[in-house]
Amino acid sequence: MAKKDNADFVYQGTFEFDPEASPFDKVEYETNKYKRGILPRINELKKELSKNKKETKKEKEENFKLLLNKKSNHRNWTFEYENGEVYPKEVSFPDIRFIQYPEPHVLITGLYDSEEEWYRLRGIIEDFSEEAYLSYEMGFWFASISSVINCCEYILKYELFRYLNKNDKTILQKASKDYNLTLGRIKNNAYACLDLLKIKSIFYDKLDYLNLVRNSIYHFNPKKAKKVSQKGILEVEKSADITDDMVIPIITYRVYSIMIELINHFYNKQKALEYVNECVADWMKKRGLNKKDLEKMKINKNQPCPCGSGKKYKKCCMEKSDLGYQLHLKGKNAENFVNELAKKSFLEDWCYMNPKLPKGKEICDLLIVYDNIAIIWQIKDLKLDKNRKYKESEVQKNLNQISTAKNRLFGFNLDIELENPRRGKEIFNPKSIKKIYAISALLGEDEDYFSFIENIKDQTIHVFTREFTEIILNELDTIQDFIQYLEEKERLIELDNRITLIGGEKELLAYYIMNERSFNNLKEANMLMFDEGSWDELQKRPEYLAKKEEDKISYGWDSIINRAHTCGGDYEQVARELARPNRFHRRLLAKSFYDAHVLAHNEKVRDTFRRLMKSEDTTYCFIFLKETIPSEKRKAYLSTACFVARGKFKENKKVIGISTEMKIRPTCSYDFCLLYLPEWTDEEEKKMKEIQEHTGIFANPDLKKFHEDEYPNVK
Repeated sequence: MAKKDNADFVYQGTFEFDPEASPFDKVEYETNKYKRGILPRINELKKELSKNKKETKKEKEENFKLLLNKKSNHRNWTFEYENGEVYPKEVSFPDIRFIQYPEPHVLITGLYDSEEEWYRLRGIIEDFSEEAYLSYEMGFWFASISSVINCCEYILKYELFRYLNKNDKTILQKASKDYNLTLGRIKNNAYACLDLLKIKSIFYDKLDYLNLVRNSIYHFNPKKAKKVSQKGILEVEKSADITDDMVIPIITYRVYSIMIELINHFYNKQKALEYVNECVADWMKKRGLNKKDLEKMKINKNQPCPCGSGKKYKKCCMEKSDLGYQLHLKGKNAENFVNELAKKSFLEDWCYMNPKLPKGKEICDLLIVYDNIAIIWQIKDLKLDKNRKYKESEVQKNLNQISTAKNRLFGFNLDIELENPRRGKEIFNPKSIKKIYAISALLGEDEDYFSFIENIKDQTIHVFTREFTEIILNELDTIQDFIQYLEEKERLIELDNRITLIGGEKELLAYYIMNERSFNNLKEANMLMFDEGSWDELQKRPEYLAKKEEDKISYGWDSIINRAHTCGGDYEQVARELARPNRFHRRLLAKSFYDAHVLAHNEKVRDTFRRLMKSEDTTYCFIFLKETIPSEKRKAYLSTACFVARGKFKENKKVIGISTEMKIRPTCSYDFCLLYLPEWTDEEEKKMKEIQEHTGIFANPDLKKFHEDEYPNVK
């Protein structure tokens, strides 16, 4: 991949420090928003505002801080409402699995014809529905209500746009660019939304209720409060002889129930099956196929079901035959299976599915390009013969395709354009690649005996079965862990030992894990046999199970990596450095970050919380600031802190900075900074001292050392 020249601040720009622009300056109070912190004390605040219409700015700040400090946690208490119902009620997780694509054929092809901005609503709906549930379960009522309202608004907009995309693209162009198309306008049938979607009689009253709650949250200031009260107070407040703290969980439950109804209406199983028919028809139209062509692609009832269950087709998905076609067509199920696992392990930024030559010919099924590493994947869904072996010619064809793919990528001077859903299009730079790995994934039913590594034209090719592909991409699910195993395996093969695997390559992987991720103690052997059962034994070991439990927090770091793209710009270099650590190192980083975030959340005096973490060659700088600090000031502060961090640990040339809000919320915003300074001069040391004198950044840090084992001791 083409690289840009190194700069002091690769991501945030040139270093500048302006003490006058410090985030410690008092930020003007925004009376028209109140940051979602209104609804639990709505009546109390109405009275306060009516009494103090001309209250000072200082009084407003104090009133608002008082409201924010009054929090409820529904896990600590319950209460009985006047009709005998107990609140807070339990809610179900939103089943969003059947949400449909803007272009139906994408379900089969995996690729969009175009990149419209409104396509992103599909992913946003999934995010908000999950946030609504998690916030409800944690007792963050305002966050749950806000996520519910956003989710419902985006569902209605998305379904309207999908309808217009099929029936009236002229109006679609206008509606999809209408940034004032809010829940209130949708409720009032803007663009005939409710009529077109045929939901007016079912959902109008419920949308009206949602909009009333929305107005109460987002527009609460003296003028807007009058408008809300003129419409009538919420129904629950009319009859509730309870405190406001008890009102808010009821409102949250009611709006959450409306979201679930809306999801179940649009994304139920019946509509999903109808949608599969639409997807197949759309795909056939694109490929110029007819029903006779489709009939040829039917699956024999005694074949293994393409859904991967291991059952025969007739005992699994045969009754849902349209869905079966979709999974089987052109072997896309095999490629999508690997692609989804790869995106989970290597993250979406570095996965390129079906890269093509300039004239459109496919090079390979999947290409991973991370830093100076390339991994070529060729994927086949093969059948076993009566001797439970793959057809040799098909296996060899897959191996030869990998060799050809390597030549096309690195042997010719071609402008190969890679495309990624997140990063868009870019020209592949073969000169930046220092190490190439090749994998042939055979995803049919596993052979009884097989060759797990081959060498074609001086290229080592790792041969994975379906079972082992799933195991290794779940077990070694960072780029560093995965590559380390491939390197160790190749070094083992170079010893020219005779290796026999009984039970599959998972037994070799189990030995590798149980022996400190190395095959070094096998160097003297001239024959190796790995018997069946090692992998199953590893899965039961207490220290292995304890490691898996401890690793759970590390996926929070993966989530932070996946948020880097939201900052725009040339974010990939920052994301790449965030993704460099292995799973154990990510666990340490995540623990340090979230521990600091909890301390920042509970901070009562200061406007900021800072933490440094030193690793072998990189310093990590975590900054937590008040929500009221503007974005540009937060970025400037982060850049300043990273500069100081570079001087605190002079042996580390690289600093990675992350900043976010002090308060823990279901969705936090992040800023990132990557600082690379090969040398630390006397002039920079002087500048750092000046900054510390002005701001106190890392002037007198509390130094703490800690130790953690990858495999915890289990008594």
